[in-house]
Amino acid sequence: MDKVIKQIHSQDAGFKLSPKKSGETSLNLSNVILNFLVDKPLSRGDEISVSFNLYKEDFLRCLSYIVMHLPLYRSSSQESMKITFSTGMFASLYNPIEEFFGASEIQRYDVNLLYRLDGRIYLNGLKKGTFLLRNYLVENNTTLSFLKDEKGEYSLRMEMGDLENVVLETDVLPLSSIIAQFRPYITAIKSKPFILLAGISGTGKSRIVRQLAYATGGENPDEVKKPYNYEMIQVRPNWHDSTELLGYETRISGETEYVLTDFLRFLAKAWYFEETPFFLCLDEMNLAPVEQYFAEYLSVLETRKLNNGRIISDSLLPPLNNYGKKGNTWVGDIMMNDLFGKDWKINGKSVEKNKEREARLREQFRTEGIALPPNLIVMGTVNMDETTFSFSRKVLDRAMTIEMNKVDFSGGLTKKDCRVAPIASEIILPNAVEAMDVYEANQIICDHVISYLTEINGTLEGTPFKVAYRTRNEFILYVLANLQYEGNDVCYRMIRALDEMTLMKVLSRIEGDKNKLMNLKQTGCVLDDLATQIKQSLEKVYQDFDASDNEKSIYNDWDKESVSLCKLKEMKRKLDNTYYCTFWS
Repeated sequence: MDKVIKQIHSQDAGFKLSPKKSGETSLNLSNVILNFLVDKPLSRGDEISVSFNLYKEDFLRCLSYIVMHLPLYRSSSQESMKITFSTGMFASLYNPIEEFFGASEIQRYDVNLLYRLDGRIYLNGLKKGTFLLRNYLVENNTTLSFLKDEKGEYSLRMEMGDLENVVLETDVLPLSSIIAQFRPYITAIKSKPFILLAGISGTGKSRIVRQLAYATGGENPDEVKKPYNYEMIQVRPNWHDSTELLGYETRISGETEYVLTDFLRFLAKAWYFEETPFFLCLDEMNLAPVEQYFAEYLSVLETRKLNNGRIISDSLLPPLNNYGKKGNTWVGDIMMNDLFGKDWKINGKSVEKNKEREARLREQFRTEGIALPPNLIVMGTVNMDETTFSFSRKVLDRAMTIEMNKVDFSGGLTKKDCRVAPIASEIILPNAVEAMDVYEANQIICDHVISYLTEINGTLEGTPFKVAYRTRNEFILYVLANLQYEGNDVCYRMIRALDEMTLMKVLSRIEGDKNKLMNLKQTGCVLDDLATQIKQSLEKVYQDFDASDNEKSIYNDWDKESVSLCKLKEMKRKLDNTYYCTFWS
């Protein structure tokens, strides 16, 4: 029997673990589940009927679990309500089960699968009389299994329990391990889809990119050598312009031609599979000056904006009609025949391309050019030695920097250590670009971030290391992305996120000798001043945070738990010993 699993998170849950506002009435699906449920490609805007077997025992078990774990929270778009046990509350969940199933243990559930114009996929029409499937789903405690038997019939089964104890498939990591292993990468991507992975050679920087592609693409690494949503491009030392990535126009044959690249082919593929994260790994990214060969990307990246729920950007390549004709054929048509002419495979099987979708993209490329796909994630691996170039603040401002210097020689020795469980696309893909996209709905948290950043920037006054609006936006998005993860209280998660972002976005900018790092307005050294200010500001966040009836906590051992203070100590040692300081280990 074939099987695909969906983990229930906040947006799909009828019961939530903390107060949240949400008016959702449908169920979000991933591209992997869509492909599992339909045999032929759907076009955007299509809506089809699907039917599942539901099992009464599953819902009675869910009801028991909900009652045992009260209080929980129900929400609408306007308010969040704390639910405690009462006879009426129990009846409101038990009676619909009896009404829907009656004397049957198994009942057919006919719903609609909608492929929206914006690329999102939903199960609609979930309410049957008083029965609504969402009402029995608990945030981070429900797993849905979509099953297909040998007759082609679908069933939908439910399992309850903390997802950290739910093993998704044989020898696949549970969700808690996914979060512990991938949280820094996922939340960084959610904030900005341009990541620098820095560290000593051999720590698995390029491997982590491939693992994320497997986790989000739905392919089995034991069966597929290279994920369809992954591309590695090796940077070469002689790259001093963008032709190796964006191609170039040539008339060497006497007629206009355009030389395409694997990068452009990957962009076209990402546009076609817009609902799936696509990972571009630029290996040894700083063997050449990034500002030169990646200039167009760095500029267009900053044109991204949220428009009617979709992230759009300016074009990397101009409209393909601009390139004229070769003989009687438009050069743009020749380019698109190359971009879409390859045989794409998923799980080893050729993809039957949707002609309508391809035609829409061809027209888009022809008249508007090739822009950044909203699902494109660029991750560059970085080594800092005598063979590489350093990064300017222009690049660091636009990227999220993650250091990978820790080595655990006892890890990665079993298949279980190396396998990755599925990660839903909506968990990793950005859904906002700027602070204004999220401020009104999260004003209290955002104001804590702004207050913290204002104090840090005050310490940097008079130095070349001050940060501005771009950094503020990324701080806010990163903090909000981290709040969805369980394991600690909200206050601790916010403090940890502020600490991590200080490391990534503030300390990575600091480099120079003692004269450059002099801060005459305070103690004389910006590193010492920052260490003091970071601790004071994080403690202030803790003091000012209104936890209401919830607990709040902060670091117990600052020297071990605070990543930014540990990095500052390392940078200060370099400055004292060599009279020069750099962020890079």
